Amino acid sequence: MKKPCPHPFKRKQNIQYTIYVYSFFFILILLRHFDMQIISDDRVNIANHAEWTFRQIFEWRYTFNGRIFTDMAAEFFYFYVPFWLWKAVDSLVYVGIARLLVFYFSEEKLWQTITVCSLILLFPRDYLSSAGYIATTTNYIYTFFAVLIAVLPIVLALKEYPVFSDKKKVVGISILALFGLLYATNHDQYAMVLMGGCFLMLCYLLYEKKIEKGRKDHFRKEVLLCLWATLIISVILYLWQWNMPGHINRMTSTEERDLYLPAFADWSLLKKIYHGYSSTVAVLFFKTNVIMFMFLIVLSLLSVKAILQAKQEMITSKKQYISASIGCFPLILQLLIWALGYKHFVVYYDYAFKMPEIGPFLKNTKYLIALALSVIMILSIVFAIVLLVRNRIRTSIIGMLLFLAAGSREMMGLSPTIYASGYRTFTFFLFAIMVCILLGLQEVVEQLEISYNK
Repeated sequence: MKKPCPHPFKRKQNIQYTIYVYSFFFILILLRHFDMQIISDDRVNIANHAEWTFRQIFEWRYTFNGRIFTDMAAEFFYFYVPFWLWKAVDSLVYVGIARLLVFYFSEEKLWQTITVCSLILLFPRDYLSSAGYIATTTNYIYTFFAVLIAVLPIVLALKEYPVFSDKKKVVGISILALFGLLYATNHDQYAMVLMGGCFLMLCYLLYEKKIEKGRKDHFRKEVLLCLWATLIISVILYLWQWNMPGHINRMTSTEERDLYLPAFADWSLLKKIYHGYSSTVAVLFFKTNVIMFMFLIVLSLLSVKAILQAKQEMITSKKQYISASIGCFPLILQLLIWALGYKHFVVYYDYAFKMPEIGPFLKNTKYLIALALSVIMILSIVFAIVLLVRNRIRTSIIGMLLFLAAGSREMMGLSPTIYASGYRTFTFFLFAIMVCILLGLQEVVEQLEISYNK
């Protein structure tokens, strides 16, 4: 039975409140930009390219590092947009990200919009200053925005929007998505996220065979067509950009490695994988990370709800109580680590730009304990999602997002870029966790509503 449509006045009122939320969010983001300055790579690039024409800069980027979209966007802002105006434009991009996240992953209720905006405000601002605010945002924030734009046709097809019957709308959406694909595939990390996400989604849909019960078959065909088109085009664009002289130079040049981490050339594959893993879990679990901590709280809320339901239903099985309480384990371990002092479990190498890692666990027992704790936390998070999130589609989305987030960080361990880029390589990971928090809260509210209506 379909839910009755909300009263027109109420619907209009909700839209009005949503506009207020986004407007207030824009003001808060703009205020965060107030004391930003031209620093780091921004300052260096402006000084070095001040006498160059835009064409000369493009040719240099094309032959030097291949970042003809992400870095050229930064160059455009340097020389053609006043810094105060960039702050306003950048703030609007954050509003766009918030709007798309709400549209993609929620029912667009007011509390969900407020949640997404609040989580984005928690994104660590110091991550954006590592290579200069403009250079970092064009390479990491705007690429995430580009990924969201690139998958717009897929989401519209999943939501059964009747846009594919209108040729003008199809052309407009396709052009917009193509721009997103061009920009996102110009960055290795986000190219992998985009292609990996499409591949995982295809595997999921092909495995399920039906997206939802009762869904018309032609909508399923549209979804699969959009997914295949996005995946194939992104692969073609990435291969094209991979073979650019600049990208080849960046991949083969040892200049960055020799400057930051000469020993990287002697590292084995297992050691590179370990450094990628240890730097990821050290930042997420062994250092104060508000966004990750909020995700652990959401898991514990799901766990508490499951325990209360078990008591209400007078379940006496210990296995069910253990399953219900699994969501509390990661939060308890996190609090234990903080109580013991996370600095005991990590090491700060000179080449890592103040980014922590778990030290050599074969040489020191405390690092072995840290490694064990991180593995237990990851496993308990996975089990909590599987056992406590009842909505299968929601479980799949959370699982895919966490897998892509982990992969986006682990791949950086195979290159010295992980150390030259520092904390900003966590950008996608943190946005993925934000979405997982939103989905987790939806699950909590949904389960509470089910219990209330019984």
